[in-house]
Amino acid sequence: FTFLIILSLCVFVVVALFRKNNLSQNYITPSASPKSKTSQKHEVAFESEKFDVVYMVVDDPKLISLYPNFEEKIDSASFRNKHECISLISGGFYSKEDSPTGLFVYSGKRLANVYKNVFLNGIFWSDSSGNVGIDDLSVTSKFRFALQTGPILMRGGVSEVLKIISDEPARRIVVAITRDRKVYFMSFYSTDSVYLGPNLSELPNILAKFSEKIGVEFADAINLDGGSASSFLAEGISLPEITHSGSFFCIAK
Repeated sequence: FTFLIILSLCVFVVVALFRKNNLSQNYITPSASPKSKTSQKHEVAFESEKFDVVYMVVDDPKLISLYPNFEEKIDSASFRNKHECISLISGGFYSKEDSPTGLFVYSGKRLANVYKNVFLNGIFWSDSSGNVGIDDLSVTSKFRFALQTGPILMRGGVSEVLKIISDEPARRIVVAITRDRKVYFMSFYSTDSVYLGPNLSELPNILAKFSEKIGVEFADAINLDGGSASSFLAEGISLPEITHSGSFFCIAK
């Protein structure tokens, strides 16, 4: 599994460097969305680097659905049209056999069970009552959707300290929840290339700086699948994947 992550990151970096000079910063033109309420772009400085952040807010967790894409391997744009999503964000990691790497529940159907893993140490979930959470692997509920992913970046408003072996720069996808249960989906990437981004170990601190910049206090946050398999499509925002995304979060119209 560790080899798979490292290999994916290496492929991602090579492709990113190849495409870097052909990128246009007009590729992303954020705009407001009536359902997600906010679709914005900001810049965050961390040490000697600068990163762009695009994000959207979902006030009602019932608008969020999780879909598998392990077998179909549909590209994000086609998937968004097929399911009529106002926004689409890539979900969790997947194995070389194209299967989920831990708990995966969608529409109340359990596709895979919890897999004890130090890296994938959290679960982003919601139930039919509209409750939503980011918790450790011990959480139990009658899930409407549940995705095991990681690592957890923030717990109870406190940033985690991450030590990552063979850390590499890559575009990152993050989901966070505020204390009033609003859900924030975010993508962090380099100002020089939408295909590069921060090291994973830097992400908790960068997330904290971003939180301060927009004046929003996150209670909990967790890392989703980033790198070459990451995608983030919203009104005015287009960050497509290079390799297929194993799953998607669809925000209903």
